[in-house]
Amino acid sequence: MAQPQIVFRADASLQIGTGHVVRCLTLAKALRASGAECTFLTRALDGHLADRIKAEGFACDLLPAPDGTAELPTDPPHAFWAGVPWQTDAAECAAILQGRSVDWLVMDHYAFDHRWQSVLRPCVSQIMVWDDLADRKHDCDLLLDQNLGTSAQDYDGLVPDTAHLLIGPKYAQLRGEFASQRAEALVSRSNRRLQKILIAMGGVDQHDATGRLLDALALWPQAPSLDVSVVLGGKAPHLPSLRAKSAELPFRCEIATDVTDMGHRMAEADLAIGAVGGTTWERCALGLPTLMLTIAANQIPAATALHQTGAARLLGDETSDGWEEQLLQALNDLSDPIRLAEMSEIAAAICDGDGTARLQRELVPTPVRLRPAQITDARRVWEWRLEGGASRYYRSQTEPAYSDHWGWYNAALRSQIRRFWVIEEGALPLGYVRLDLTAPEEALISLCLAYDARGRGIGQIGLSLIEDMAAELGITRLEAEIHPENLPSLRAFQKAGYKPVGENDGFGVFERNVQVKT
Repeated sequence: MAQPQIVFRADASLQIGTGHVVRCLTLAKALRASGAECTFLTRALDGHLADRIKAEGFACDLLPAPDGTAELPTDPPHAFWAGVPWQTDAAECAAILQGRSVDWLVMDHYAFDHRWQSVLRPCVSQIMVWDDLADRKHDCDLLLDQNLGTSAQDYDGLVPDTAHLLIGPKYAQLRGEFASQRAEALVSRSNRRLQKILIAMGGVDQHDATGRLLDALALWPQAPSLDVSVVLGGKAPHLPSLRAKSAELPFRCEIATDVTDMGHRMAEADLAIGAVGGTTWERCALGLPTLMLTIAANQIPAATALHQTGAARLLGDETSDGWEEQLLQALNDLSDPIRLAEMSEIAAAICDGDGTARLQRELVPTPVRLRPAQITDARRVWEWRLEGGASRYYRSQTEPAYSDHWGWYNAALRSQIRRFWVIEEGALPLGYVRLDLTAPEEALISLCLAYDARGRGIGQIGLSLIEDMAAELGITRLEAEIHPENLPSLRAFQKAGYKPVGENDGFGVFERNVQVKT
């Protein structure tokens, strides 16, 4: 197959911030790992990230800086963010893409709508739009809106009837570190106390909300016990004053820029105070309780929805008055470890960190395969076993706490008589197959799928693939015990060639012989 060609159109600036380009880079790196070639189109606005894009190893066409003479349109509402009329931008992009074979154009820009996309349509095979606003029409084949509280109905009349919609935080584009650190981070949060605070008000923090936060934290009676880490972009305009302020605070305060270990920092933190953007879902994936400040009006719906779940607490807008008092009250409330743990568990249920793999599967389809289970799969396995009431089909129908599951899972991975494999489609985990060795050449097989993987034939594929693994272990007979009401599992095993041979304590017993490799 030819190498998929994917082009991103996104901008960063002091006005826009860095979030759009950063999340596109996250997706681009995942796509590159799956064999795609990704390139960027970005404009030379004040604060652009072309150098960072190139440093990440991607080709980048830098569109000319605005000369300030063109009259900017007012439709759509964020059209001025582009710095040039949409017609100019579309024509420049089309000229660059002319003659190239582009499989997907990914547009992540509030300044453009269906008119811009229609100009680029002849230059590319398919168009994906990354949106958060649902405030304008799009000419696209795929649309991603990762906000909490958004529904497909919000895009009625705004996209073609044939467009495929990916809606909600399950599609949030996070770097792989968040999925890989999730399992251990969540088990560590059960006994946390409020001490380490992470402040991240975006890469730019144009209005210096960070400075106000530090001043407010200094007024909290328990402030001397705090360990605060501030993360900003290297081009943030208030960095010098923040560094000077940090030396005068009554608590330890680190000012870090352009960090590459955000996942580790979030996993170590007990509480985050931050803006509402892409980092919102990073915090949720790691179960990090959060106090939020909005930095733009378009963030209010997502922030409100998250506040209502109890996963985070909305203090207000960064430029408003009075949120310092709410901050101090929230710190008092979350000094209770029980409340801190409750907020963590609610947050963890909102985003699982696998959104990038889900989108990657849409753009660059890949086959289903098996890989050995890892400790980083612990949380996934726990969730799969509980999703959709699946526990009612197990011999033990109690639903264990995650901390109890963590211990069982660690022991299972170390066991000499138990083998685990994860079913993956591309980089997306979809379920697991487990073999419990019952005799030198026999094993009991178990299968569990993620809720949204059920009914797609994935289980049958996993059962077929596991036979090679069983054969390598010298297993000649596989046996399954299936609850009689678990009809999807019954169908999957029967289609995979398993035959009924009896009953054991109310469970049907099925078997299949395996051809051992020589």
